[in-house]
Amino acid sequence: MYRILACTFMLLVPGGIAMLAAEAEAEYQLAWTTGNGTIYGDVFKATPEEASKRLAWANRFDSSVKHWLIEHSVAETRKTMIAEPVAERRGPGMLYGISVASVLGANVMDITSSYGKKEANPLLQGSGGTFDARSAGRKAGALGGLQVADYLLVRKHPELAKGAVVMNFVATAIFAGLAAHNYGIHAGH
Repeated sequence: MYRILACTFMLLVPGGIAMLAAEAEAEYQLAWTTGNGTIYGDVFKATPEEASKRLAWANRFDSSVKHWLIEHSVAETRKTMIAEPVAERRGPGMLYGISVASVLGANVMDITSSYGKKEANPLLQGSGGTFDARSAGRKAGALGGLQVADYLLVRKHPELAKGAVVMNFVATAIFAGLAAHNYGIHAGH
C-alpha cells in the first residue's frame, strides 16, 4: 500500500482556473534481499511517485532480486515499509531481451541473404526450389511462434531464463554464420 502525500492548490489565472499539484518529498531507501541477507541502498529524497518509479526500475533492471522501498519519516525515527517485496518476477530480465533481439536480427539477416537463392531446406523451398516470399513468411511465422513459446515458458519458470539466453545466443551465432555463407552464394545457385 502506498501512502501518497499531495497538496492541491487552485490559482486564478487570466482565462480560468489552474490546478497545481505538489507532492511532498520524503526520504526513501531501496532495500533488497540476496542469499547473504538484506542490503540497504543509499537514502534519497523524492516524491512518492518518483520513489515508486525508482522501485519499478530496480525491479525491471534486476528482476532476479526482490526489491522494496522504505520511507524514512522525518517526524519519527522509525522506518515505514510502503511497498511489499516483489513476490513474483515480472519478466525474464534485460539479458534475455537482448538475446531475443539478437536471434531475431540474425534470422532477418538469414532471410535477406537467402532470398532468391536455392533453398536446401524442403520445408522452406518455394516455387522452383528457391527461397521466396512464402518461404520468408513460413520462417518468420515459425520463428515468431517459437519466440512467443520461449517467452511464455521463461516467464512461468524464471529459473530457465539463463538456459534460454544461452540457447538464443547460440542460435544467433548459427543464423549469423548461415547468413554469412548465403551472402557468398550467387542467386540461382
